[in-house]
Amino acid sequence: MNRTLLVQTLGKGPLVARGRINVLTRFEHPTRGSVRCPAAPAFSAALAERLRPGTAAPGRDVVLDSDLDATRHTRATVTAAVSYLVDGRAVGLAVALPSEDAAALDAVLRTVCEWTSVMRTRQVLVAERPSCAVSATATAMCPHRHTAHASVLDFTNRGDAVVLIAEPGNALAEQLAADARGAGGRAEIVREAADPALEEVDPEALSFVIVPGTRIEAAAPVLLGLRERFPRLRGQHPDAFCYGRSDWHETVRSVAAASECVLVLADPAEPTDPTVAEVVDALGVPCMRVTDPADLRPAQLGFRAIGLLPANSVTADKRVAEAIDLLGGLGPLSARRRATRTEPLRPSSAGQGTRSIAAATSRHTAGWWGSGLLP
Repeated sequence: MNRTLLVQTLGKGPLVARGRINVLTRFEHPTRGSVRCPAAPAFSAALAERLRPGTAAPGRDVVLDSDLDATRHTRATVTAAVSYLVDGRAVGLAVALPSEDAAALDAVLRTVCEWTSVMRTRQVLVAERPSCAVSATATAMCPHRHTAHASVLDFTNRGDAVVLIAEPGNALAEQLAADARGAGGRAEIVREAADPALEEVDPEALSFVIVPGTRIEAAAPVLLGLRERFPRLRGQHPDAFCYGRSDWHETVRSVAAASECVLVLADPAEPTDPTVAEVVDALGVPCMRVTDPADLRPAQLGFRAIGLLPANSVTADKRVAEAIDLLGGLGPLSARRRATRTEPLRPSSAGQGTRSIAAATSRHTAGWWGSGLLP
């Protein structure tokens, strides 16, 4: 990219309203033709901050070209432009303003230089969330939620007290405990095998349920301790365990470990994902919460390897697409999805099991990595 990077001021530009600065989403370069500007929304917001009234620079209206008011205009314009080539296509940034506005031009050129300084080739890893139990609170989409409910009622009806193994903050554990009590039974939520709440239970009539939304790695030592404490303990078949949060934990860890910084894409009202906070903090990777990719600034974008962690919201795909579009306007970009999936393997027979499993895994791998995040 560096060999094709051009930073220029062009004496000819589009019509610009007096008193306004027009950030272009696309412009015509005299030799490179049409130049796309995917980072224009964020650049426009940054320029507006620099030119807002009360700052050292004079107040001006900064608009994207689609908002241009051409009722009052001037033909004497100058365009500050930066462009580079990616596979023969031009990408960059451009700002058109009245040529006589020297003070605004100085602010524009400073902003252009700041954004040009973070133009580079990047790699982006997007963490794909499992469809269920990705946080301490199990979601309604998790099929294991219904299995856990049925198991609690089944164990209660056979006269067992139910041990619910869950991590802190798991709302489903409270619901399952209420289900057991509503059926006339007893349920205890435990986070360690030595929990004193189990001192008075009948060791011959005790069953366990690992609550969906609990990492299997966190539940395993608790279950081992319970089996040592209560040798007659019964409970779920391992096929009923939910690995959703375990998979998300490993995906976050893997993406963060491969990144120089992590951007958590979330709606303003969404709480911080505890898994993200725990894993990213442990690795010591810089982490920023982003509610709108247009709020990103050069100080946050000077990285070559960036991890994107979408929050669990209906706008996650939209925010990922916006972030990738922005980053793709600041240099050549390679974007890949990464996910961890724990899936059951059911060989059809002992003789054919190895071959069938290997074939299924190969198809899954090729299909996953063969599909790009960008069209």
